[in-house]
Amino acid sequence: MGLIRMLFAAPSDSVIVKFMSALSPYLSKRSSEIVPLLIEKMKSQPKLSEQMAISSDEYIIQSLVFERLAPLLVLKVCLNADNNAVDECRF
Repeated sequence: MGLIRMLFAAPSDSVIVKFMSALSPYLSKRSSEIVPLLIEKMKSQPKLSEQMAISSDEYIIQSLVFERLAPLLVLKVCLNADNNAVDECRF
C-alpha cells in the first residue's frame, strides 16, 4: 500500500493518480486492506478552521483541498474498477 501513502504525501501529483487508475482492478481486489487506510487518513486530517478559510495564502488552501480529496480519490478509483468493492468491506 506504498502507492496510497505516496498519493497521501503528494496528492497533486498527476502521475501517481494516473498510475493508480491503471492499477484500479488490482486495487479493487484489495479493498478490504485499502478502506481501513482511507478511514484512518480521513480521521487524522486537519479540520478546516476559520483562519484557514479566510487565509489568502493560496498554497495553504490548495494543500488542504488536495489532502482532503486524496482518500476520496482512492475510493473512487477502487469503486470504478469494481462496483462490488464496497460490499467486500464491512465498515
